[in-house]
Amino acid sequence: MKCREVKGYEGLYEVSETGIVSSKDRMIVTIDGKTRFLKKQILKPKKNSDGYLFVSLSLKGKAKNHYIHRLVAIAFVDNEENKPEVNHLNGIKTCNRSPNLAWVTHAENIQHAYDSGLAKKGLKRYNARKLRDKASDRIFGSIIEAAEELDINYKTLRNMLSGSNTNTTTLEYEEGEGI
Repeated sequence: MKCREVKGYEGLYEVSETGIVSSKDRMIVTIDGKTRFLKKQILKPKKNSDGYLFVSLSLKGKAKNHYIHRLVAIAFVDNEENKPEVNHLNGIKTCNRSPNLAWVTHAENIQHAYDSGLAKKGLKRYNARKLRDKASDRIFGSIIEAAEELDINYKTLRNMLSGSNTNTTTLEYEEGEGI
């Protein structure tokens, strides 16, 4: 199995062409100034809410999450056209083998989802919660619909409605639409 160092974490982490991320054998200095040997360990990936696998990598005491498919693509998949996104060719988000990954534009990624049946154009999500605009009494079928029509960032709107951010809109969940 071929492994390469993770870009930006050279000497600390490596990724295999099959998507296994591991720390490397190394010596560290502890807080109390002692030198300690850390043995190579395979990192256990976690799955985000969209189904993508990620690992947390640390550098100089700061941890950051990284998608495994991007780590594999950066290490093993040519990106001569400098495309920004990584597509899973077989549509399986947990299959992070290098032959299954390709660098694409956002438009190419979306088109692949429609062409392969992973996304259905025009269909509403079955579990989407309706929103009501208190000012106009207008009803939206989902947060996505409201965000697109009102030109509000989806994540910002979602966070306002969940209470994570202050709600500066007149939108609220439709009564009876609890989770």
